[in-house]
Amino acid sequence: MKTASDAARIRAFFEQPGLGWILDRVAERMSRGRSLTGTITNSHANSDERRALDDLLGRRSTGGKQLSLDLAELEQTLRSTGMAERLEDAVVVCRGPIENQGAQANRRQEEWTALFNAVRSRCQDRGNLLTWISALVRDGSLKRIARGDLATAAKLMEDAMRVISREPSEEVLLANLAAQCVGDSHALDRGQPLATLCLRAIAAVHGIDGQQSADGRRKAWAAIGVIIDDLSAPVLVFNLRAATNSALDPILDLHRRQGQPAFLTYRQLRSENPFTPLDPAMRVVFICENPSIVSAAAREIGARCRPLVCTNGQPASATHLLLSQLRQAGAELRCHTDFDWAGFRIMDQLAREHAAIPWRMSTEAYIEVDGTVLLDPQPVVTAWEPALGEALRVRAKAVFEEQVIRSLLDDLGKEQGLFPSG
Repeated sequence: MKTASDAARIRAFFEQPGLGWILDRVAERMSRGRSLTGTITNSHANSDERRALDDLLGRRSTGGKQLSLDLAELEQTLRSTGMAERLEDAVVVCRGPIENQGAQANRRQEEWTALFNAVRSRCQDRGNLLTWISALVRDGSLKRIARGDLATAAKLMEDAMRVISREPSEEVLLANLAAQCVGDSHALDRGQPLATLCLRAIAAVHGIDGQQSADGRRKAWAAIGVIIDDLSAPVLVFNLRAATNSALDPILDLHRRQGQPAFLTYRQLRSENPFTPLDPAMRVVFICENPSIVSAAAREIGARCRPLVCTNGQPASATHLLLSQLRQAGAELRCHTDFDWAGFRIMDQLAREHAAIPWRMSTEAYIEVDGTVLLDPQPVVTAWEPALGEALRVRAKAVFEEQVIRSLLDDLGKEQGLFPSG
C-alpha cells in the first residue's frame, strides 16, 4: 500500500456485503500470532457471503453452507490489483494495529514474574515469607486481589512488606498502623485487600490463621504487636480488686463500694499488670459467659460476691488480656459457659490459653437440667470431660447459664476456702 487512495480502495473492498467475515478471521489470526497462510473457513455462510466470495474468486456460483478461502490467493488478489503487497497491511488499514495477544500475555507474565522476584529478593533471609510469596504465585490470589492490575499489585505488596516488617516490640493500634504505613486508616480492616495479604503473611510466619474467625484475627495481628481495638468490646467484671496504687485500683474500688459491675477496656489494662501483687481476695476468679449472671450476682450477692469476669460470648481482646494478667499474677480461673457448642468452644479455648478450670461443667451438671433448645451435632471435643460432649450430642439440647443460675450464685456467694476444688 502506497497512497491514501490505496487505503480507500482496501476499505471499500472489504466493506462489500459478504466479505466482513474474511477480515474477522484474518484479524483473529494476527491477534493470536498465527501466520497468514493456509485456509480460513466459514461453516455457516449465508447467500450474500457465498455470492461475494464467488465474485472475488471469479468462479461460478456455488452452493452449500461452508465456504473456504486460501489466504495466499486473497493476498495475491490484493497484490495484483495494486491495493497492498501484504494481507496483514490491508487488515491494519481496516482495523488498525492488531495487538498480538500471545506476545502481550508473555509480556504481562514477565512483568508479574519480575514483581514477585523483586519481593523475593527482599525476603531472602526470611524463609517463611518466601513461602508466602510462593503461595501467592501458585494460587494467583494477588492477581485476583489486584483485579489483574500490575501497578495495584505492586503497591499492595510494597504496603504489605511495610506492615509485616515493622518491629513488633511496641504495640500499635490497627487503624494507626494502617494510617502510618498506607495513609488510609481503614486499609487493614477485615476483608480489605491489604489486610488479606498481611494476614496470609502472618499465617506463613507465625502459623496463625487470621481469616477464619474473629479470635484468629485478633491472635494473628497480636503476633506482630498490633491491637485491633483498645476501646470497644470492653470486658465486664464484678468485685475485682486491683493491686494497691495501680491505676485500676480506685476505679474498681469505687465500683465495688457501690455494688456495681464495671467495664474495663483493653486500653485501661494494657499499660501494666494491675493485679500484681495479687490481692488475697483474688486468689480464685470466676468466669461466666453471659452478662445476666453478673447482673444477678450484683443484685443478689453484692459485696459478698466472689471476683467475677464475663466473656459476653466469644472472648474479645480485652477479656484475653485481663485473664492473662490474672493468671500471671497467680489467680486461679474457674470458668462456666452455656452447655452448647459455642459455650464448649469458649471453655476449651480458655482452658488451653489461660489454664481455666471448668466450673460446674460436668456431665452430671448438664443432665440435671432439662434443655429445650435443639442443637445440631457438631465435632466439638470437651477435652476436660469427653463424656460431656457425647452427652450433648446424644441429648441434642442446650442448657443455658440462666437455667442453672441458682447453683452459680450459690458458689459465688461462698466465702473463700469453702468452694470445692473440683
